[in-house]
Amino acid sequence: MSKILRYRFIAFPVHLDTYGFLNEDEKSVLRCLIRLGDRGWFYGDKKLAKNLGIGVYHLRRAKLRLHVLGLLKIEKRGSQNYTYFFQDDIQRWRLTENINAKLQVDHEKMGLGRIEFKIEPFKSDEHFNNYFTQMFPKFANGRKGRSQSDDAEVIQEAEEANFLQAPVRKFKVLTEKLETAHPTKILSDYFNYRPQINDLKYGDSKPTDSDEIRYLATLDAMADKIIREPDEKTKLILDEVHFRVKQGDSNFEIGVMLDRIYRSQVKNSGGQS
Repeated sequence: MSKILRYRFIAFPVHLDTYGFLNEDEKSVLRCLIRLGDRGWFYGDKKLAKNLGIGVYHLRRAKLRLHVLGLLKIEKRGSQNYTYFFQDDIQRWRLTENINAKLQVDHEKMGLGRIEFKIEPFKSDEHFNNYFTQMFPKFANGRKGRSQSDDAEVIQEAEEANFLQAPVRKFKVLTEKLETAHPTKILSDYFNYRPQINDLKYGDSKPTDSDEIRYLATLDAMADKIIREPDEKTKLILDEVHFRVKQGDSNFEIGVMLDRIYRSQVKNSGGQS
């Protein structure tokens, strides 16, 4: 009896595949997320890296780059898990002007009209790479042919980027820490938790953990006070936040930016947070 080889076709956007904009790691992650559809990926980085045959560092780098390009959505489900999805709304992609022009031509040829991109594109590949390097310096470098013996050091470095992790949140402790938290740290946490705060205030699916509810409500109130009554230094930071919001940066991107500013402030003050 002959055996039939099972296979599956995956629709992959041609301009993301043929113009050299994405590397093979990024394409592999996208193909995986496209195949998973609405289920997304939530099993953890080590398992996904093993399935794709790449290192954890390069997986996390690929996920970050795809997120900045608007090709990957991140949703926080519950208090511990992040789920990753392919962004199938082309209007929310943030590619380069050159690739956007090619997408526009193809869209019109197919009789689909013009694409109303919601986010201003990067001027060029170089513009994107420079932006990514500034936002995520530890993930600036691509493949360097690292051997397996380097993995432990690389993973340790990568894990310092806590915005990529799914840590266990002890909300009671976090609420207590808010009392003495730096204003920039509060703003960073506010943008990181903004989707959950909006769900708590306006959504149908609210958290059930009373400690989480108290934390989100307290964080929202404290951030609101800082935004309404900022000191001079915070005014400058909020100007940058308003600019990022206007240009279409996500809550995730703004939270990461604010976290970097906060870490720099702590470093310049000699470690006093």
